[in-house]
Amino acid sequence: MSVTVGNILTLPSFKGAAILAGAKALDKIVLQVSIADSPVTAVDYKVAKEGDFNLSGFYYARENLASMYEFLNILIATNASGLCLVDEYIHELPGEIVEFCDRMNFPVLLNDVNIPYSVMIREIIELLISDGQRTLMETKIDSLVNDVIDDVHKLLILREINPKFMNYISVIYVLPDENETEGSLHPVLDFFNSSVVSSGVFYKGGCLGFVSYSNPILEEPGDKMEFHAARIKELCPNAAIGISGPNLKPVQISVAINQAIAAAATKSADRVVYYNDLGIIKLLRLLADRPEFEEFYHEILDPIWKFDEENNADLFETMRVFLDCEYNYKKTAEALFVHENTVRYRINKVREILSLKNPHHNFIELFSIAVKCCDIKKFR
Repeated sequence: MSVTVGNILTLPSFKGAAILAGAKALDKIVLQVSIADSPVTAVDYKVAKEGDFNLSGFYYARENLASMYEFLNILIATNASGLCLVDEYIHELPGEIVEFCDRMNFPVLLNDVNIPYSVMIREIIELLISDGQRTLMETKIDSLVNDVIDDVHKLLILREINPKFMNYISVIYVLPDENETEGSLHPVLDFFNSSVVSSGVFYKGGCLGFVSYSNPILEEPGDKMEFHAARIKELCPNAAIGISGPNLKPVQISVAINQAIAAAATKSADRVVYYNDLGIIKLLRLLADRPEFEEFYHEILDPIWKFDEENNADLFETMRVFLDCEYNYKKTAEALFVHENTVRYRINKVREILSLKNPHHNFIELFSIAVKCCDIKKFR
């Protein structure tokens, strides 16, 4: 993850800030924060750094278009990330300056002069530090996911996440819906961190929850996971939730994380998937790095994707919903808001495209496996 101008707008000191220009460039990456309240000189080209987010009162350029252009050209030439003005001397930008910034994809904000520079700077620096710490933690979790470190270092990473973890651990991976941002997971993260013996961290666009317990016989980890899943569904109703197997020791954390990620990547109408219920997916994941794996699902799915693209059709989506509805034509039709005969036509069309001579249940099984392979590859 990187800090963007859009992220800065979520900070408390920027909650009332307005976007004067460059609204489509809020994804500019911020690397540091600077103050720019002096007239432009030649030294600015040497001092300015890529990724600078500048704070300014714009006093020296408030009534001078040439000075505005001169200053903005320096920021753009040095790949600055953005500019935040305070409204002491300027309350809006001339129209041609707004058009210029929009054209150059350069964001300009306007904030309240009563908010001290020191507060804005502190919050931005804290955001940058937090992002750096998160990046470092993601790197450490990568080493767990890829299982490239020994047991001692695994335990050290776990201790860094939470020194209070107990004798057994389960992992929950929560992925937001494709129409939601990672920000929707903040309540889930807070939920994991509300207990002394559990912790949550952001990872790869989702949230990893580590839930520990001392005695799997007395504490019934299955009930504990059901409780967590129910609460997460309340906090983030559209998220996919993957849950690892129970009774795993801390040294098995690599196994637990991969199981949770694999489960979350599996489509389910309930949106909660337990790794132990995955069945054939466990086997498929072992083959995912072989070239034949990808060749298999492309051979099945590419002709369907091509037909959908060329004919503005929905064969692939219809098949996915058909699988989710347990091969029930009526439920599939209701889910897609189409007639049942339309569902039957589309499914028969898929069989025709693939020229499959197998009995119907084998055809469905083949398509189902291909989709599972595609999902596995997508989330690896």
